[in-house]
Amino acid sequence: MARRGFAILFTLLGVAFFLSIVGFALLYLAFGREPSVPSNATLVLRVGGALTELAPNDVVGYLRGVKTPTVRSIVDNLRKAKVDSRVRAVLLKPTGFDSPFWAKVQEIRDAVLDFKKSGKPIYAYVEYGGDREYYLATAADRVFILICIASVTTRPPSTPSRKRATRPRTGRWTSR
Repeated sequence: MARRGFAILFTLLGVAFFLSIVGFALLYLAFGREPSVPSNATLVLRVGGALTELAPNDVVGYLRGVKTPTVRSIVDNLRKAKVDSRVRAVLLKPTGFDSPFWAKVQEIRDAVLDFKKSGKPIYAYVEYGGDREYYLATAADRVFILICIASVTTRPPSTPSRKRATRPRTGRWTSR
């Protein structure tokens, strides 16, 4: 009787193991495909945030499909786009860098300058930038900057307007 119980237990464990392997294989086939690149495509690189050198080994993030951009992945994508005939241009969008290190920005800028040797155009679009964002954008062929002007007011718009003071020809100030 005990042997039969062990046989059923190991059979169920084997079936569960087999089904989990099949499930992971199906998930990989469904979500693990490389993106298709049409001809005359433009590679859009959003560079910013906390750029790390290597991707973290996070199992939960890997299963969810979360990919954090790294310095290595950005440089590799620029190198691939340089030799890929389907990529016609690159649009670089530098955003706020959280990293205080200039070396990461310098490495990406060197990769942009290396990409320019292919003869393909590279454009930079800067919405809000500091020193690092503008420094990275200077490596592009053309730089587009979104100019934002802040409105400065001396009083809130909900304050009731005051009476205007006028100066008549007599030289005295009066209120209307």
